[in-house]
Amino acid sequence: MNYNISSKENERFDGVNIDIEPYIAPEFKTKKPSLQRQYLDLLQTFMDRKKAAGSGIYVGAAIPRWYDSSSYAENITWGKSGQETTKWLSQHVQDIVDYISIMDYRDQAEGSAGIIAQAQGEIDYAKEIGKPNSVVLGVETKDIADGGDPEVISFREEGRSYMEQELDKVENAFGNDAAYGGIALHHYDTIRYLPSEWSSDAVYWKPPADSKPPTRITGRLSAVPFDYQSVTLTYGRAYDNQEVEEYRIYRSTTPWFFPNEENYAGSSRGLDFNDTGLLPDTTYFYKVAAVDVNGNTGPVSFLARATTKSTELKPMIIHSASLEFDGSKGNVQLKVVDKETNEGLKADVGGRFTMLSGKYVNINTEPSGEAAFSSESLGNKKGKLGFKVNNVNKPGYYWASAYDENKELTTEWSKQTTPIAEDSYVRSGANGDENYGSSTLLEIKDVLDSISSQYDRVSLLKFNLNSMTQSNVTHASLHFYVDRSVTDSTVSKVPVTLTGLTGDQWSEETVTWNTRPAVTEEASPIGTMDITSKGWYTIDITDYVNKEMDDKIITLQLSDTNGTDRSVKVHSKENDNPAYVEWY
Repeated sequence: MNYNISSKENERFDGVNIDIEPYIAPEFKTKKPSLQRQYLDLLQTFMDRKKAAGSGIYVGAAIPRWYDSSSYAENITWGKSGQETTKWLSQHVQDIVDYISIMDYRDQAEGSAGIIAQAQGEIDYAKEIGKPNSVVLGVETKDIADGGDPEVISFREEGRSYMEQELDKVENAFGNDAAYGGIALHHYDTIRYLPSEWSSDAVYWKPPADSKPPTRITGRLSAVPFDYQSVTLTYGRAYDNQEVEEYRIYRSTTPWFFPNEENYAGSSRGLDFNDTGLLPDTTYFYKVAAVDVNGNTGPVSFLARATTKSTELKPMIIHSASLEFDGSKGNVQLKVVDKETNEGLKADVGGRFTMLSGKYVNINTEPSGEAAFSSESLGNKKGKLGFKVNNVNKPGYYWASAYDENKELTTEWSKQTTPIAEDSYVRSGANGDENYGSSTLLEIKDVLDSISSQYDRVSLLKFNLNSMTQSNVTHASLHFYVDRSVTDSTVSKVPVTLTGLTGDQWSEETVTWNTRPAVTEEASPIGTMDITSKGWYTIDITDYVNKEMDDKIITLQLSDTNGTDRSVKVHSKENDNPAYVEWY
């Protein structure tokens, strides 16, 4: 307010958003409505001062989405003496300020918990009291990995393209509503670097081209030991012709080091950095360099040094860690060890999947120090996934995270689909010379030889994998569609066996039972699936595909080797749901 009064007209702020969150204090619940009333008094004081100053500044308040639904926000009596009214807390706020910005933090527009439904009450009340354009809807784009919040509050995992699709729905719902004031994105840094999607095809914001690096940091780089495993760094700002993006911190145990990726300790957006996970009684040397929004790196600072304090706790580290995508979910394996002895330790590990996923994990390692866990199921054809360890705890130890191996756990994939090239089924006995290559259904059946040899059926699938340019694949799976249920009162399932053959010199137009490719010693037993009902079935064929990468032609045989005497019918390439191979 004072700034606007003392500034020229073209230098003044148009508005201000007051982000006071009284519900963080326990008294918001335990001493209702005292803190609620104090909050309203504060807002009213601000508005009174605005009026007294004759200022036209637009004043708003950030409020959570539940100020019109929580028991801690209902039936709040407030107002001037003799003019008190009892309302929802949100309604009092809307009465006082020029506008509200709802922290309407969800990653979907529709549904009872969605952005639209949770803003409807405030929109309706704004129209009732005659305040046009006074309800702004705030959405979140931050990575909340370290905050303990559920991933559903942020669009971080979904990416910008999905977010804009959901916000289009919000615009369609409220765009013509007089009370609607638009959408606010929280916050500037994270929306700039929110990708269109988490994959190798992601599109990111790009600043104007610039090759001029920022200056060296101003002032003296200071390094002060905080305790046995952390050092606090402070420094003056650097300057750039566009904008300084971050300050990169480099650390070594020798003073003559040259900053590079091997001694990179971390980065900061501000003018301080807390370097943690260090060793006790150890002298560390530091240098800092500013980096601008185009990635240009400025001159490194002069050297600073600090020696950590002592402790009786022993350091432990994550000795090995990996993250792989198996076609449906991310799988992490890691091992916690004593840093000095390399002995595995049973410890508590907490962390969270990042980028495409938001799942939290808290797990106890085995006595060997090993642990394995997975993300939620991810149906994305392409994607990028990470995992960040947030804490490792064990009595008598501390986590010396600066010495972890594999600090950055990430993986990405782009699933490719190869359609079936040829398919057919063949039939035994009197039909041994018949060809069924044009059939819309592939049949699988086995009758015990002691009963008959006339009714067996085997299906053959051929795929041309020449579109694979790599020498091997990370994952490959066969997908096929069963046309109808196979169960009845006497049969609960039909076990169908998948075998990878070596003979590919057959044609769907001519193959018969008597000319089908043989199951030789070189054939690859892949696995058995229990077929019960109509629908899609999937089985991993990675090892077999990699074995056949020389000619990149594969033949798969579907058979029942258990004499179940029930026919399984699978859609052929002449039908609606032909088989395909998915790989990456």
